[in-house]
Amino acid sequence: MKFPDLVHAFKPDPVTNRQDPNRIFDFISHTPEAMHMITWLFSPWESLLATDSWKAQALILIR
Repeated sequence: MKFPDLVHAFKPDPVTNRQDPNRIFDFISHTPEAMHMITWLFSPWESLLATDSWKAQALILIR
């Protein structure tokens, strides 16, 4: 299960009560799904998700 690892990565440090970027980067770099999500999120293709053409193409494929 990836969810407990994700919770642990984003939990604040108990001593400083701040998030540790090293734990977050460690989780992302060791999990292919998270790495794919981050690269998709920060890529120029992310703006295509907001267009309506994806919805139209999905309706054409369904019908």
